[in-house]
Amino acid sequence: MFAGNLLERLLTSRRKGAFSLPIVVDRATVDAVYDDPQLREQIHRAFKITLELDARFSVIANLLAVHAHRNGTRSPLTESELLEGCRQAWPEGFADTAVAGFRELLNELEQLGILAPADLRRGGRTLRSHAVLQSMGSRAQLELSLQEVRNLSLTEDAVRQQYRPTVGKHSSPGPLTTAQIADLAGRKGNRVRIVVGSQALGLDRVADALSDPTHEPVLRDVRVVKGKDDYRHLLRTGASGETRLTVVSQLWQLTTSRESCGTSLNEALQLLPADQSCSRAVVLIAGPGNAAWLREQPTQAEFAEWVVPLERFTLRNLMTKAFGPSGRLTGLPAVKAEQEGTRALFAGAHAAPRHPPGHRQVDDDDASRVYPGHRICRGSDRAPPAACYAE
Repeated sequence: MFAGNLLERLLTSRRKGAFSLPIVVDRATVDAVYDDPQLREQIHRAFKITLELDARFSVIANLLAVHAHRNGTRSPLTESELLEGCRQAWPEGFADTAVAGFRELLNELEQLGILAPADLRRGGRTLRSHAVLQSMGSRAQLELSLQEVRNLSLTEDAVRQQYRPTVGKHSSPGPLTTAQIADLAGRKGNRVRIVVGSQALGLDRVADALSDPTHEPVLRDVRVVKGKDDYRHLLRTGASGETRLTVVSQLWQLTTSRESCGTSLNEALQLLPADQSCSRAVVLIAGPGNAAWLREQPTQAEFAEWVVPLERFTLRNLMTKAFGPSGRLTGLPAVKAEQEGTRALFAGAHAAPRHPPGHRQVDDDDASRVYPGHRICRGSDRAPPAACYAE
């Protein structure tokens, strides 16, 4: 970036007749290009993107930069001092990082041009140069970067747990995290789960996320049932051996009756396989249309264990989408697609009629009882969000 800006400046000056060949580049020209605020911001952003390959990279580099501001760029930190500083700055991120693994991180940063080679004589690590220090930003920016890591970054294990596998041939982001999929369909045993959400949160894609043939693992059998007879038959038979059977009933599509929903839940709890070596999991998918039935459930102690709420994207889980299950920066196009999809969703809600035919409006008390702990947002005089309606 610096070389490109310098060349552009020289060529512009030559076109104006200020230089003749050969062009001599003096210190004033170099300083003028390097001190350009726009260029410095571009370089800073480039360094930040590099460090975001792994949140631990950012902690290491920023701690070394803060140390360099205090003691000079030639003053090293030993590996043990640096590791201890990293553990204090981000305990969760470095809790499982052993010394050998930490050295690998330092070597990767050296290969990326951020760190200088290990100083064998003084036994420590420094940034590669004063230019690297300047490119990382001011001391205030460094402190802010460390604070962002503490507040927003996830450990590698958390990234894997909160990553949302894609659904369908177009690989669009799914509504379920890997941890939720594992709970719903990833292990043996007789259990019941109630997935609760709205179409704005991907309710209509939950069944696809569980049974998506693109990601269908060995020994997982997901059955989406529509008839009562098939539902009861699968509850009573289950699956033997290592096969993990998950019976899915989309209540939000099938019924809004409290009695029917209650029957489905009771049968899931009571109709166990006759053969005790067999088992099955049951997933009931409920939406706003099932609000009346859902309001009755919190009185039961097991409700907290049964419910799997769909969650909207936050800055944290958008980062898991960008970094992927490996913790590496791989999914920025997916984040951009999600942002575009969110904008389209709000545009559609904004243009929707205020009271769709055949629907009634759910009041704030209803919504807060069904989704405790969630703040209910009212729309303007135009269209409230689509999630505020229930059949």
